[in-house]
This record gives sequence, structure tokens and C-alpha cells, in this order.
Amino acid sequence: MLTAPLGSGIHQEPHHYFGGFTPWWYRKFLTEAGFDDIRIEANAGSFRFFSQEAIRFQRSTMPFRCLPVLPSLFWAPLWALLLPVLCGLIPLAAAALDRYDREQRFTVGYHVTARRRVA
Repeated sequence: MLTAPLGSGIHQEPHHYFGGFTPWWYRKFLTEAGFDDIRIEANAGSFRFFSQEAIRFQRSTMPFRCLPVLPSLFWAPLWALLLPVLCGLIPLAAAALDRYDREQRFTVGYHVTARRRVA
């Protein structure tokens, strides 16, 4: 059993092996390592992924901590206005809507179980 983060959308499938721990990566390398009965489940969908990135954006652009003084003076009012939306409203909406994401092309990672083949 394992899990790893993935902060990337799925693309180039079914050959998305190098660029993150995607379902194709797990299937390819676990099979080559002698595992079978591989089960892969996204631990969240695109809405939760977007929520995570909204919060990351808000934290990484914090005025006076992450930016020089002059840009912070201009950015601080807008940052403060966006704070309840990006760190409150979007995460709440994402939690409610995530169950409707059938494709889960963007996710925050996968839970994987596999069984080693008996020699």
C-alpha cells in the first residue's frame, strides 16, 4: 500500500510515466517490479486540486512576507479581499462539488495497493 502526491494534470495518457506518480506510472513500474492486483484510486478530484492550489496561491503571495515592500503595498488590499474567497469559499465549494468529478484528470494524489507475485 502506498500513496504519493501529484500536483499535475493527467496528459499524454496512457504514456504519462515521467512527470509524476500517475496511474500509468504505478501500473508500468509496479508490474515491472513483479506486482499484480494493482488498484489505484484518486484521493480527490479536480475540484479539491483547484482548492489546494487556491490556498497555495494565497499563502505564496502573502504581502510583506513573500514580496518586497513596494509590491506588497499594492498587492496587500487585493490579497486581503481574495483571502476569504480563495481560502474559504473555494475550499467549501470544492468539497461539495468534488464528488461530481467523474474524470479526475487533476488530483492531489493516488492511493495504490498491489500484491507481489509469488515466484
